[in-house]
Formats: sequence, C-alpha cells, structure tokens
Amino acid sequence: MPNDNVAKTDADLLHDLAEGADAALSILIDRYKDPLFRFILRYTGVAADAEDILQDTFVSIYTKASTYDPAWKASTWIYRIALNKCRDQARKKKIRRLVSLDQF
Repeated sequence: MPNDNVAKTDADLLHDLAEGADAALSILIDRYKDPLFRFILRYTGVAADAEDILQDTFVSIYTKASTYDPAWKASTWIYRIALNKCRDQARKKKIRRLVSLDQF
C-alpha cells in the first residue's frame, strides 16, 4: 500500500510515527529534506552545518512526534524544530568563540 502512504497528510504521518510506524519518517524525510535543507542553509550559510542540523531535526521529529499537536499545521511544527536547532547551534558556536577568546 505505498500509494496510501503517499496520499497521507503530514499530520497523519506524524500521528503514525507517534504510534510506532517508523516508515512514516521515511516519507517525511522524502517530503522535507530538500526544502528544509535550503531553509537551514539560509540560516547557517554553511552546508556542513546545515546537513548536521537537518539530521538533528529529523531525529527530533522522530523522538518528539508524540508531542505534535494537530491544531498546528504539521509543516509549521517541522520548520519550528529546524529553526530551534539552528538557533541552538548558533548559541553553541557563540559560546565556543567566547571560550576560545578567554583562553588568551
């Protein structure tokens, strides 16, 4: 029934993922990997960082799918996770820069 999975909404896939249907993550990855990568790359400006954040985003989607509230649009929830990951990484880089300057 692969056609059934393709026709499912993102919200349905997040619900399935929360219920333990790991295949739903593959479909979400196929749908979002390219647009999310471009979104993250615009924020970070570094392809390697964008790839790392993209992977972290999908890990969070997998582990936090049960927290998704269907009152929100699924894509908004997914992009919010990516944005939060970008901000986390920017904070970590800033802290690392401050620490390395303090060593002198």
